[in-house]
Amino acid sequence: MPQRLPILLCKAKPPLPQQDWCIGFGYELDDLPGNVARRPEVQEAFLAGTRCDYCQGKYTRKVLEPRELREEKRDRLLKMVRHGKLGAEIQREWTEYVEEEVKSRMHSMWARMYDNDEIPRHALCFTGSLARREASPNSDVDCFLLLSGESLVHRPRFLTLFTKMNRDFKLIERKGIRFCEGGLAPYNELIVNTPDGLKNFMAAEAAECARSNTPDHYASIREGRFVSGDRDLFKEFAALMMQEDASGSPREMLAKMQYFLTNRDQNPPPIIDDGVHFDAKQTLYRPLQMILTYLCGYYATQGAHADEYLAELDSRGRLACLVKRGKVSMQVAALFINSLEDVSRFRIESHLLKGTEDDDIAVDELTGAQRTAATQASRNVTALWDIYEAFLRKPKASPSPFLHTAPLQFSTTVTLQAKSLGLCQRCAKKLHVGFRHHCRSCGKLVCGACSKKKVVLRVGRSPERVCDPCAGTLIIRR
Repeated sequence: MPQRLPILLCKAKPPLPQQDWCIGFGYELDDLPGNVARRPEVQEAFLAGTRCDYCQGKYTRKVLEPRELREEKRDRLLKMVRHGKLGAEIQREWTEYVEEEVKSRMHSMWARMYDNDEIPRHALCFTGSLARREASPNSDVDCFLLLSGESLVHRPRFLTLFTKMNRDFKLIERKGIRFCEGGLAPYNELIVNTPDGLKNFMAAEAAECARSNTPDHYASIREGRFVSGDRDLFKEFAALMMQEDASGSPREMLAKMQYFLTNRDQNPPPIIDDGVHFDAKQTLYRPLQMILTYLCGYYATQGAHADEYLAELDSRGRLACLVKRGKVSMQVAALFINSLEDVSRFRIESHLLKGTEDDDIAVDELTGAQRTAATQASRNVTALWDIYEAFLRKPKASPSPFLHTAPLQFSTTVTLQAKSLGLCQRCAKKLHVGFRHHCRSCGKLVCGACSKKKVVLRVGRSPERVCDPCAGTLIIRR
């Protein structure tokens, strides 16, 4: 047996003399040159996992222990999902966790790599599901980096930093976090730019995709969310995007909405039956998210409250805005809210069990409760596709198809709670902690303006707060 495997793999400095073989940690056989990887003794060493004491200790701390922590966290999340914790809460917690990990890792690595130099002016931004706070555990981290004109000279340093961060995440599988492999990561120099430069790049990319009739992979950058750095830099970019979105015409937005309708034929809601496989993201989640996105975009082009429609990124926030402005009824909102919840819950469970962001769902592998939720979600999404199609046929019809008030064909089995939307159930005003009340007569969640009166509901008891409609009815009865 040769004296030692190529010394570059061993992390001990100097190499420990008592160990003839060491494969380091974080390396795979494929990382070696072909002539070395083909040697039988090298393959045997990798198969046996031979390491010196130093590298074995690093391997335990960097790989085995984080893996055990991830498995423990996975089991804890699975327990939460199966015991009724809202999928939206788990997604929000995961988003905050990823945000803190990426932010702290970026600052610590910069200080270590560049001798504690101050980080040049920048803005790190999330996009995709993390921007919407709807990311499931094991989702890719989609993000981009904005630089000021003066900081642009430091772009190579940022690219080096994030390249090393990406390698670090991949090699040691740090806490289940990984950057996007499709280009939406800050080690891609195309999306590390000034606000104006990134806007121009996106415009050129969109034009090229329109000519070639291919999906625009960078379009989601339009809906970025600030994470770390200089917020004013992000606001400058967001203002450019918002100005572009609001300057479009309703006709242009309707054309985009009509094009999206073809997605119904390409990825129809699945039939939940034995032997069926379906993509939960494309067939169930994506229609819900995009219908709300397009509705907000369409009403933003009409001028009134454009900033409000475009400010919300997450699906529930957009839905709350549409309900508040009288564009979607509470009955249709119930379909959206409960479909989002059902889909998020069994997507989270699927991702946790598989250990990756795999949305290919086999119906045979679903539990009874999951199959019921998938069936209900499929029916609700079918109903919402029908409403969306009816809206596109007559977008100016009064009332709008999204203002259905009668029970819909596929009514939800879960009661819509006002707190899911964060709105007063009387005036649809946004509720804030400390300013929300329950009517003691009908039980609705209402704001202070809609519940100014108190009425004695039980003999011998003090007057209790009730909403105004109930107060009028109770006073008339008395």
